[in-house]
Amino acid sequence: MSDSSKTNLLRGVQELTPILPTGFVFEFRGEGRSSSGFFAWGEFVRGDRRLEIHFTRDLGPVVYHADGCRVTHGYYMREVGVAAEYPGFHDNSLGGFAALARDLRFLSDFLSGDAATLRRAASIEAADSATRGSDLMAGYVGDDRTRASLRSAFRAGRHAQVVAAAAGLVYPDRLPESEQRMLAIARRKVGG
Repeated sequence: MSDSSKTNLLRGVQELTPILPTGFVFEFRGEGRSSSGFFAWGEFVRGDRRLEIHFTRDLGPVVYHADGCRVTHGYYMREVGVAAEYPGFHDNSLGGFAALARDLRFLSDFLSGDAATLRRAASIEAADSATRGSDLMAGYVGDDRTRASLRSAFRAGRHAQVVAAAAGLVYPDRLPESEQRMLAIARRKVGG
């Protein structure tokens, strides 16, 4: 590759290595070119623990793996209860590594603990991801338009149309509480 992504990744790794406990070994995984430009990535590995890092123009995604779970840096830091310094804004392309090194000091759960906090954070992230996926699917199948017509019919007092619109929802469980109340009122009004 003609880019310096690999070189910069390896420089950043040198900054992180002293922060990590004994036993974590960096394994370079690969490099290439994507729509974002040249990239390189690798992982610090110790047993079932992996700290995955990516570099494009600066430090990119950071993902923690333990006990079969995975969680991104932001979700993990929120669960720990500490404001993350990474990603942040930095004076140079390697600044993200210094910020990540500062954040790692709060992640003893991953570095040497039982990873219970990591597992909780991974569960929260997975649930959020599933919710985002369901929301997107509801939009793709037309539920957003159906819900808009449901609200419009309710405002106009056309309760039978509200009930009919709700029957056409592919993901009725995605109805927010306010629309569930509208539907309940409309069903009472039409006797159904």
